Amino acid sequence: MSWIWRTGLTSLAAAASTSEEAAVKATNESLRVEWAKIRARANRWTEEVDLLEEEMRRILVFLQWKADWWRGQKDRRTVDGVEAQQGFAAYAERQAVIQETMKARFTNDWKDVGRWIGLGRQGVADFKEHAQVGEEEGESENDDVASTDDESYEPVPLQPQAGAVALVETSLLSVA
Repeated sequence: MSWIWRTGLTSLAAAASTSEEAAVKATNESLRVEWAKIRARANRWTEEVDLLEEEMRRILVFLQWKADWWRGQKDRRTVDGVEAQQGFAAYAERQAVIQETMKARFTNDWKDVGRWIGLGRQGVADFKEHAQVGEEEGESENDDVASTDDESYEPVPLQPQAGAVALVETSLLSVA
């Protein structure tokens, strides 16, 4: 489960007496909505990549089948005259070569796509593994603490604190 679902909104809902706390609650809720949208979008893209790979494979198989089909058409039509028969055979061979040329072109154009997809999938797998390791480490450190510890949740303030502003201003002035 993602961290976003573990944030403590219940304590904020109970204490939402000021406008800042209400704004924090609304911000947290909007973050959850955005997280759900992004997750759905990522799932759709994963499905789209799977469909793309299958479509590429099918195109190459179809082009080879079509080239073989055209070659099978050479002698299928019987006509009077050798020249007409040679013309039909030449046309069928030309169509077969066109199909094979398209297949070769697509194969060349798509030669790196499998590697790119593999890199993307490896990156996703590494990210998921890292997230799971982080969750497991967090659970092992906090075995005695409940997983929904709302009291320990402190949202990031919407307005910077006065001391932080002064610290940033002095550090910027010292650099200049």
